[in-house]
Amino acid sequence: FRLAALGLSSFFALLFTAYVLWCAGEWTLRRFVYENDAFDIRQVDLQTDGVIAVDQLRRWTGVKPGQNLFAIDLAQVQRRLELIPMIKAASLERVFPSTLVVRIVEREPLAQVYVPRPRAGDGLVNQTFHIDPEGYVMLPLDPRYRAASIPPEFEQYSTLTGVDVNELQPGRRIQSPKVQSALQLLLAFEQSPM
Repeated sequence: FRLAALGLSSFFALLFTAYVLWCAGEWTLRRFVYENDAFDIRQVDLQTDGVIAVDQLRRWTGVKPGQNLFAIDLAQVQRRLELIPMIKAASLERVFPSTLVVRIVEREPLAQVYVPRPRAGDGLVNQTFHIDPEGYVMLPLDPRYRAASIPPEFEQYSTLTGVDVNELQPGRRIQSPKVQSALQLLLAFEQSPM
């Protein structure tokens, strides 16, 4: 009994010591890292290679100045950005002590598809979908989200017809071989001297 009691008390002492060390480590991290004003975000350095306005991208990140640089889940912010159909890739990096660097690679439309939709009241209206060279579908960028220096009326895309309406889901890739072939033809035509 004495040996069992000694072993049990040693186990509980070890468990209590581990718990105290855990709590002390958590308090230290919170006090010196997560609640440290030196690591508050003072600047979000946002760069994109396309036409989306930087202010809109900043809103889509959901990151605000004053948030702690360590408290932000970079993977979640990256995922949130990459779920936007117009964004192909996003990378985020902490630059200490107070800067978050965000780099955006946008999808560039290559073609467009018009789909007739019933209009409220009477008649039909064409809804436009853009398709990038890989076959990803996106809605045209709202003019409010566009960088002021690039007017949308200068962008003209080839029109694809015969596309299955069920495949036109923003953010998804069209798998149809005929659409993929048409996109390859358009890419080849753009690179040809014709």
